[in-house]
Amino acid sequence: MNRFGRIGPIDRLCRIRPLCSVVGVAFILSLPRVALPCGGGFGAGIEIDPAQTIVLHFENGVETYVFNPYFCGEATEFGLILPVPSTLRQTPELADADLAKELEALTAPRVVTECQSSGGGCGGARGGSKSNGLGMDRSGEWYPGVDVVDAGEVGIFDWTLLQADTATAFTDWLDANSFPYDEQSAAHFSYYANQSWYFVAFKVTAGDAAPPLGSKLCGELGPLVLQFEADQPVIPARIAAVNQSAYAANAWRIIAIAASQLRLTDTRLNSDLLYSGTISDNSLAAYPAIASLGATGERVTKLDVFFPWEGVDADIYLEVDPNQGDFRQTVVEYEECGCSAATSALLPVLFVAAFAIPIAALMRRRRRRSDCGSGR
Repeated sequence: MNRFGRIGPIDRLCRIRPLCSVVGVAFILSLPRVALPCGGGFGAGIEIDPAQTIVLHFENGVETYVFNPYFCGEATEFGLILPVPSTLRQTPELADADLAKELEALTAPRVVTECQSSGGGCGGARGGSKSNGLGMDRSGEWYPGVDVVDAGEVGIFDWTLLQADTATAFTDWLDANSFPYDEQSAAHFSYYANQSWYFVAFKVTAGDAAPPLGSKLCGELGPLVLQFEADQPVIPARIAAVNQSAYAANAWRIIAIAASQLRLTDTRLNSDLLYSGTISDNSLAAYPAIASLGATGERVTKLDVFFPWEGVDADIYLEVDPNQGDFRQTVVEYEECGCSAATSALLPVLFVAAFAIPIAALMRRRRRRSDCGSGR
């Protein structure tokens, strides 16, 4: 999961012909759904997995943001830039690798099996219902218009937290410090710089133990955890526009843990509510990774968010949903009980008829011959 994609309808047409021949034809219709990577990803020859699950926890104006980008490519360096509305409250960390998997298990859809009988139709189908004193060594070179707040390492990343007055000052710093980026992304950098946001710039560089230059290197870059102050839960989605030209349709899955059920503030975006439920003591006991982030009584909201075809032009903000209540998506699986079931029930009758009809005909012929021989 993570991943997007809806199971398309499966329609099977079945006709019962004479002499009990049954023909079944199955048509599977599916449309793959892709999404933009979380954050702005950069690097020559890099392929970024577009499907992302974003996990966040929000409490008392503090957001804990968890993302896990996956990349695959031949470049020796990969860069990821994530804007945040305020300075980091703690150094970036690696999250529990089982967090997303446990959340998917907790919020899994309810599966209902139903009998499907629609005249001549039969078959099986499946469908859904609906920095605070981080202690950075600032002995390095100073760059005009850029305030370097902190730096360090997390996982296979070198990271730097900085604030830039302008996009030009920011890209000058990226150039000077060998952080890869796309020159055409300056407009997106300017958007965040004008709002006085901070940038967390990540860079992964192939070390001595990495494959030689030119070989393919694939892997997940996290999951990474950032924590910052925010007026309301936010996903910095606009920065993903630097990658949007490579994808046709855009979607993310968001799993939020907060005091209440959440919804999108932007009515231009379509979203599907997949789950809303309160965390219990039993849930925390069964899912230790969730226990490291959430608490008993908090509510988990699971959403699939679909961006417009023209791309991303704003960040995603969440607000309290006025329609609070437990909800779990229902997926219906249809069993064959129409023509296939009817055909199965008729088989014994047809089997007997296959022998009974010839025998009856033979007995009639013998009776006629007997009548003729007796002169009747």
